[in-house]
Amino acid sequence: SDTKYNGTYAYSKTNRLVRVVFGEGVEGFVYRLYDMALGRNPDSLGYANWVSQLKARTISGAGAAYGFFFSPELQTRNLTDQAFVTLLYSVFFDRKPDDGGLKTWLSAMETGASRKYVFAGFANSQEWKNLCAGYGIESGAYTSDEARDQNIKVTAFVQRLYTLCLNRKADVV
Repeated sequence: SDTKYNGTYAYSKTNRLVRVVFGEGVEGFVYRLYDMALGRNPDSLGYANWVSQLKARTISGAGAAYGFFFSPELQTRNLTDQAFVTLLYSVFFDRKPDDGGLKTWLSAMETGASRKYVFAGFANSQEWKNLCAGYGIESGAYTSDEARDQNIKVTAFVQRLYTLCLNRKADVV
């Protein structure tokens, strides 16, 4: 369980104590990802690994966030598209989604865009860059590697054909 004292959180996992100054530096950034994205305290080995990679600049903030959002742990939660986008807003922008933004991202997914495409929109945003700068880390960038995200208008057209002609969503390959 968490113990808070003087702005520092302490917790023990597998009998190893980790102290994090919440909200400060790389350690605070990693703690925030565990807390907000996964909804739990970090395990000591995973926590140390993420902190080490960010400090060595072998990954960026976007790379770390990708590791959390597309981890088996988060994937097994089977979030709805709305819950996924809402979580992106919370972690990347530290706020709830605005109605227009939420509708735009849900519409993109409805017309065939992947979650990686939506993730890229958040990871490449100015709000994310500002948040990362506050923790003293590189924000980085992300581009989806899924073929359907390379030309979103073509993907939407193909999805529309499937919907109108076959009354179903297109297969994802």
